[in-house]
Formats: sequence, structure tokens, C-alpha cells
Amino acid sequence: MPFATTLAALTAWQAFTHFGTINKGDRVLIHAASGGVGHFAVQIAKHLGAYVIGTSSARNREFVLTCGADEHLDYREVDFTNELKEIDFCLETQGGSHFERTVKVMRRGGTIINLPSGLGEPARKAAETQSLNVNYFMSVFPSGDHMQQMASLLDSGKLTPHVSKTFELEEIAAAHREIESGPTVGKVIVDIR
Repeated sequence: MPFATTLAALTAWQAFTHFGTINKGDRVLIHAASGGVGHFAVQIAKHLGAYVIGTSSARNREFVLTCGADEHLDYREVDFTNELKEIDFCLETQGGSHFERTVKVMRRGGTIINLPSGLGEPARKAAETQSLNVNYFMSVFPSGDHMQQMASLLDSGKLTPHVSKTFELEEIAAAHREIESGPTVGKVIVDIR
């Protein structure tokens, strides 16, 4: 299902290869690892040779581990700031005060790629205290080369999209409600064929 892959996988790929760089053996933290971008991020980080730690709810633990995560943390039951340290790279998908909590588990000079916008001065100051490399707002861009790399990973089976639910075009309002109702596992797609 390449149509379920394009933007979400491209977001993860560019986070790890353009806006930041994962090195083999890096300890990578991926928040919301069972989501649309997150489940691709886990697979791509593993492909790049990282040790991957994914956060999600307990009910999605097996899914995150099946995607390739080496460790799983239940964000509802475990405070990751008490469990983790010396993280090399983080895909921060939550923003706000969550970003400042993520800073606490990073190694000095580590990298955070932040997906949501709206981080203020406290977040920047927190990152500066750790001399972190931070992309405060990642903007995905079209790239034929990156899409070809995604296609190769799909063809080889190293990247697999998970579709939690499919809606017809006339059900687009229901698709939005599905996404707004809370975290989804993998992608919600609208079939426009």
C-alpha cells in the first residue's frame, strides 16, 4: 500500500537523513511510535542501524516491537524521564512541555527533531543547556530521490505500512473524527479511487 506510505514515511526519512542524521548504533527515542509517522520512524531507524526505543500506550506495545523497536515504554504508566538517559537522537512528536522533558534524557550534543510547531523560549533555553542540535519545526519537502529510497524499502519488505482503517472519499468527515478521537495505530487513509 504505497498510497498509505508517502508523506508519513517521507517525514520519518527526512527527519533521520536530512534534518538530522542517525548514525549506526545511536540510541533513538521515538515518541508516539505506533502512530502514522511513528511506525515508519521505528522501521527506518532500525534500517539505519539504530537502537530504537518507542513510546506508546501498553495496548500498542507488541505492534511497536513488531515494527522493530528494541524497547517499549508505556507513556501512561512510565515516566520516560526516570527510565532513559544518554539518548543520541529523538523524534519529538508531542511538542509543548513534552519537549522540555525530552531534553532531560538527551546526551549532551544529541539531536532532537521536533515535528509540532509552537515551541517557545523555555524549550529553546532547555535545549541550549544541553548543547543539543535541534530542528524546532521540520517542514517535509518533495524529493524524488527520497521517494525512490522509500520505494526500495517497500519493495524489499524493510518498510511496511500499517493501515488501521480505510474510508471512502464520501466518508472523509468520519476519517477526520477517527483521527481526532485519539491515537491511531498506523495510518488512517481515505481511498479516492
